[in-house]
Amino acid sequence: MLGVTLMLMGENSRTVTNAVKARIEELLPSLPEGTRIEPFYDRSKLVDRTVRTVAKNLVEGAALVIATLFSLCWEICAPASWWPPPFRCRCSSRSPDERVRHVGI
Repeated sequence: MLGVTLMLMGENSRTVTNAVKARIEELLPSLPEGTRIEPFYDRSKLVDRTVRTVAKNLVEGAALVIATLFSLCWEICAPASWWPPPFRCRCSSRSPDERVRHVGI
């Protein structure tokens, strides 16, 4: 025998998969002896791997953007001129014109 579960368009596949698994667990005691349910396509594994891949790519992309910004903007201390004196970088005492010349623009 074959059973099919359909998911409505726009539904959360994780929620639907978990609900189907819970319903199968409820049905197992009422099935005739020797009958078993074997899923042949479990979408939850695919969704979990996809979410993990997207999260990893977002972290790597953010790190790449930050590294690129720092490598292109040599003057990291320039925006820190408003910081209180104990936290200022040595370059923050320069005037804006000196900072521009220091970066090479």
